[in-house]
Amino acid sequence: MESMADPARAHSSTECRLIGIRADETAGWRCGGLRQIDRLLLALNEAVSRNEELPCAVQICWSGIAPIAFDARRVHHLQIESVAELPSPSEDVAILTTHLVPPRRVTVQQLRERTPGFLLETKSDLAAAEKFLLAQTGKRQDGFVSRLLNRPISRVVTRVLVRLPISPNQWTIGLMIVPLLGALFLMWGDYAGFVLGALLFQLHSALDGCDGEMARLLYAESPRGRWLDGICDRLTTLLYAVSLGLGLSSYPHGWLYLSEGIAAALLIGVAETWLTRAPLQLADDEAQFNQGDQMKVWMMKETGLASAGGKLAALFSQITKRDFFNFGFLLLALLGWPQGILHILAICGIAIAVVAVKSAIASK
Repeated sequence: MESMADPARAHSSTECRLIGIRADETAGWRCGGLRQIDRLLLALNEAVSRNEELPCAVQICWSGIAPIAFDARRVHHLQIESVAELPSPSEDVAILTTHLVPPRRVTVQQLRERTPGFLLETKSDLAAAEKFLLAQTGKRQDGFVSRLLNRPISRVVTRVLVRLPISPNQWTIGLMIVPLLGALFLMWGDYAGFVLGALLFQLHSALDGCDGEMARLLYAESPRGRWLDGICDRLTTLLYAVSLGLGLSSYPHGWLYLSEGIAAALLIGVAETWLTRAPLQLADDEAQFNQGDQMKVWMMKETGLASAGGKLAALFSQITKRDFFNFGFLLLALLGWPQGILHILAICGIAIAVVAVKSAIASK
């Protein structure tokens, strides 16, 4: 029933010039938030958009069902027409059916061969097909905390979210209520407040993956979504530092903790805002980094880590991921040492500032 060939492999040079789709009752079945006909057309559109030389003529034969309307704006690389009968399969003609659940980043040639994807036989197969799709929503840049803890949580939630009338960007904005609540608990200034606050920030770290998973499932990625996700990530970090400083301000010499939290927020906030405007450039290890990791990449270049070897770069990438920090901060809160969280944030801010000043002096 299921074939798991690699969807990222290079496509053949002998691509078909016409794609026919036999659409039966499965065309209207929803899998991962999309009707089957929409998912198949969006997969073809994505394949064509990556290589303008590929064919874009698509014929749909509605087998025993009324034609289903689709949003032509989302498949603008395809020329689609409905026909009463499809041509016979040949070297130049590929015939697909709406039973096929295609993965992302699939090529036209792979669809023609029906090597990737999941084949639906009955509606009972939809749950397994969704699991197949969700398994591909992670990113190569995911750290081990994300793979082992955060993704299993976020995928359960994403499976529900794609059934609701909510967009990935709306989820990104609405989810900010979680770190805001976490900040209120941190400002209580006692053990329970620190633990609950750190737990909520860890929960936000896990659920923050849902917007990207939704976007990949629904073919809804956008520059605006990536920008919004980056802004919310930075605001969350700043909120963590300031609220923790406020929570510790009731401790002896509390003004030092408050100053430390504000300073860490300012240093990290200014550095991230400035550096993320530059393109991400680290060709040898780019697969280890996300868009928005410009500060991390810049730190590696300025400290010489970028030229120290792939394993060291990979280790640095792992231990400086937000999911790693948030999980570590939760452990520190459970151990009764919230000051350690603030010290780590401050050290990160100071390190960034020192390297920035050194770089500025060296460039003169």
